Amino acid sequence: MTAEIIGQQEALEAVEANRSARYRELDKLERYVETTQYDGLQDWFASGPQAKPLLERKPCIAYTIVANGIDSNVDLLLGSGRFPSTKLTPPFESEVTGEDGDGDDDLKTLTTGIDDAIKQSRFRVAAAEVFKGGQSCGTGVSIYGVRNGRLFIDTTKAKWCTPEFDVDGRVSSLEIRYPYVVSERRPDGTIKQTAKLYRRVIDGTSDVTFLPADADKQGREPKWVADKRQSFEHGLGRCPVIWYAHMRGCAAVNEIDGKAIHARVLDEVFALDVSLSQRHRAALMAGDPQWTEVGVEERSGPRANGRAPNPNALLATAKGGFPSSSNPVIGDWEPRTPAKARKKGPGETWTYSDPNVKVQLHTLPGDALQAISEHANDLRAKIAEGLAVVFTDTDSVKFASSMSAKAMEALKGRQLDRVDQYREDFGNGWFIPQLQGLLEVILAKADSLRLRNAQDIRDSLGVLGGVPDIELGWGPYFKSTPEDEQKLIECAEAAHEAGFATLEMCVRKLAPLFGITDVEEILEKLEEEADEKASREDDKLLAEQKAMAAISGAMKRPAATEQEPKPNALPGADATGD
Repeated sequence: MTAEIIGQQEALEAVEANRSARYRELDKLERYVETTQYDGLQDWFASGPQAKPLLERKPCIAYTIVANGIDSNVDLLLGSGRFPSTKLTPPFESEVTGEDGDGDDDLKTLTTGIDDAIKQSRFRVAAAEVFKGGQSCGTGVSIYGVRNGRLFIDTTKAKWCTPEFDVDGRVSSLEIRYPYVVSERRPDGTIKQTAKLYRRVIDGTSDVTFLPADADKQGREPKWVADKRQSFEHGLGRCPVIWYAHMRGCAAVNEIDGKAIHARVLDEVFALDVSLSQRHRAALMAGDPQWTEVGVEERSGPRANGRAPNPNALLATAKGGFPSSSNPVIGDWEPRTPAKARKKGPGETWTYSDPNVKVQLHTLPGDALQAISEHANDLRAKIAEGLAVVFTDTDSVKFASSMSAKAMEALKGRQLDRVDQYREDFGNGWFIPQLQGLLEVILAKADSLRLRNAQDIRDSLGVLGGVPDIELGWGPYFKSTPEDEQKLIECAEAAHEAGFATLEMCVRKLAPLFGITDVEEILEKLEEEADEKASREDDKLLAEQKAMAAISGAMKRPAATEQEPKPNALPGADATGD
């Protein structure tokens, strides 16, 4: 039997009392991503006098269309071959002086250091988590620093966080706080549930985690006591938190969150889930039609020797078996007794002694599901349009491998236009500030960091006068085929020869193809190669001119004549030697 749970209702009330309106709103948006927005509603297949209308039940299919759209955007923004490259420039316009006179070696040291910092701090994973959080509820939050001598970046849920900002818009303090339920088994076998509060405060000097406090049903503030084991002075000189408000745009001063991509299509998502669930329900009816019996008196028909499916079976599997004294289940368990039912199957025979009995099988016409299928497809298209996501169906995927990059870009054009905006928003809102934050950590903690060349990076930051500016270079969305690359090169060459494009324009056009991140550097090298080539051609031309001059001079020399005396000829002798 299920263990008795004591204090559950009070704990739930205390949890709810300690959730702010902002918490509830962000939590609702997240639930549509996690497909848990229908938890607590009646089962979709409920029957009997207590059954509610379908629109008040929990759809049996909760399509992950929002999560699929978010993952698609993450792949296009940060996927393989699309993760941006970085270019560093000195933080000030004044001349940078170093041993080499221009600070180039220091910039190269920092470039290598950033690559190492990205690898050590799980930067790529954190970037995906923050961008997902921004799309899911409007805001992504990251916390960074040094742990066990290594750089780290952690992420947390925005609904738990309350930030304070300085005049520059940077986070000056962050409070992480949320209620939760603790279950404790007692010696008598009962389970006691209580509500607790978690709290952590990070500011410019310290990171303090408090001991769990009891959550009050009235939402009153408890007496907080710092947990000395988890509290410390971080010594970073600023609050190590990056607050990314996704596509916030123009908003009121008290609106600290961005915009979730699905905030305007919640009703459409519900309608789609209901349609898919209804189609599933009808498909089961079509595949296993309903029988009716006419003229059958009670107990005169086949014996009711079976039972209906137990609606708790799947939940029991997930929880580790049906509840019993040795297996108490805590959570959203709803004990229900399966109803008796008549067994159906190829080996089951129904017999009736009364010849007037009539048995009918109710089936659906062949096109019965077409209307609801078309409706579900229409809803799916509308949601995809609202998310600005282009989903590729099975037929499109079959030919995707043979499609050129241009064809793929045309196919997903609407989504790529939106991701172009995400690149700029996420790059400036999180990517660059987070990289600069890691460099600030290296500057403050170089001596204790287990990072290659940490001291050299710190010294280079000192030479450059602070953390440098960072420019991002985003790669192509799709890999080009050899035919695409050849056409692009030929087009750039033809445009340059015809005078329609400068060399710089052509290099910038071909930069993604050859993985070029610094166009100016390539232009300088091309100019040097052109000068060397011109010098070689000038030397060759000069040599050719000298050779031609020598040949011409030889041809202009007077030829030998008969009047010229032969070698060793005597004076007065004629040419014949007579």
